[in-house]
This record gives sequence, structure tokens and C-alpha cells, in this order.
Amino acid sequence: MFDGFVPHRGVGAYAFGMTREACIAALGPPDAAREFAGRKAVTWGTIEAWFSADRLVELWCLPGTPLTVAGIDLVGDKAAHEKLLAAHAGATQHGRYVNFPSLGLCLCGFGKSSKVANRMAILYAPVAAKAVSFLGTV
Repeated sequence: MFDGFVPHRGVGAYAFGMTREACIAALGPPDAAREFAGRKAVTWGTIEAWFSADRLVELWCLPGTPLTVAGIDLVGDKAAHEKLLAAHAGATQHGRYVNFPSLGLCLCGFGKSSKVANRMAILYAPVAAKAVSFLGTV
């Protein structure tokens, strides 16, 4: 499991605010890199790290990433987003996207008819709260 998520702080070896170079030094050479809307991303397996002003602001846990948040298995638990909705006030839902500002977490592809294999999560730092708006989640 991709464990150890601390809301608005990071998870595992990833800490929000790290430079791109620090992430590469900690995790090794990335598998891929890309740029979108003026921001840069590097990918290690199913984890995509997004940088703004050379600081880590978002972690995209792409489909297939084993992830536990607040004790809930986001991949294996079919009712994951309902459990988080019940436990965290202030969440907003837009179609298949559910944003949990109190956790710094946006779930994508978690609709009732969505397949577990299509689920992904975006973990974000407070400074990135507006950055996920291009997904229509804020």
C-alpha cells in the first residue's frame, strides 16, 4: 500500500514543497516527464508528481496505485468515497470527481458505476488547492 499520507504534507518519500531535484534524488530517475498548463510533472510508475515554481504541489496516484487514506483502502474498497464523504464535512462532488479540502485529496472516477481499475486520487498541498481547478474540482 502507498501508506503514510499526511493531509497537506505528503506521503512516503514525497513531501509537498520538495524541489523536483530533491524528489529525483530521493526516488531515482523518473520514468517519464511532461508539462501541462505551465506546470511540470515527473512520473515514477503509477505516481505522477506535479511541480509549480519547482516545488511539489500535487501527487497524482494514477489507476492501479495502492493507496490508503484515513484507514480506507481507496483501491480495494468499493465504498471508499462514500466512507470519506460520511467522515469529512465540506467535500464537494462534481460528477465523478470528489474533492476533500480538509484532506488535500481529490478522488477521480469514484462514481457508483465506475470501475475500480479507473480510480485515481490527487493529493495536494494547500497552495495547490486552486491548481486542481482545471479538473473542475474546486
